[in-house]
Amino acid sequence: MKSFSSASLAPLYRQYLDLLAKNPWKIMFFNRPKYLYFHPRKDFFPAADRHNKYMKVNSRTFWDVLHWFVMTTQAEKSKDSDDKETEIYVGSLAIHLDRSPRRETRLERMFKKGVPRTIVWEPSCWLYPAKICYLYLAHRSTRNSSGGRFTLEQQVEAAQREFPARTQWTAYCSDVDRLAHVPKNVLDMIKPKYVRRQNPILSSAGAALL
Repeated sequence: MKSFSSASLAPLYRQYLDLLAKNPWKIMFFNRPKYLYFHPRKDFFPAADRHNKYMKVNSRTFWDVLHWFVMTTQAEKSKDSDDKETEIYVGSLAIHLDRSPRRETRLERMFKKGVPRTIVWEPSCWLYPAKICYLYLAHRSTRNSSGGRFTLEQQVEAAQREFPARTQWTAYCSDVDRLAHVPKNVLDMIKPKYVRRQNPILSSAGAALL
């Protein structure tokens, strides 16, 4: 996240803290799809319960990467930036670059335990994003429908509504969005809705882990 150190961005920083106080990652986790679309649950037990715990424990990290607030796509030397600002930007990016390769390592570990590779297309199975999802903040001169400035929370909601497939577990995502990029060979595996309801990603026994 780009630094909010300049005085002009101080109000935005306060809005950011207010947004974090609402624990939006917990809301995101609650709103996630909770059923398997393409596989019977027995193909994943007990790995599904362990992965669900991993998703919950790391929900803040998922939310951060999927809501990467920036003003520019790279640190720039200008009158509006300083060494501290550049340090924060580079440091944040380094964290992501360090974590991103672990995504493949975790997947390979699951596959070696017998989890089908098609798990990556299950909407209910969160995988660490391979790329940062940038949210470009509106210019201060941009006005909303009421003539006022967009709050940070309004901008987050607008981005989620406009790009639901980017955060497929948001409240604004439909099955059309979730399945838009699924390969045909996997899409042909989709189960009827009544079957999906019988295949929750988390078992009642696994709920004790959370």
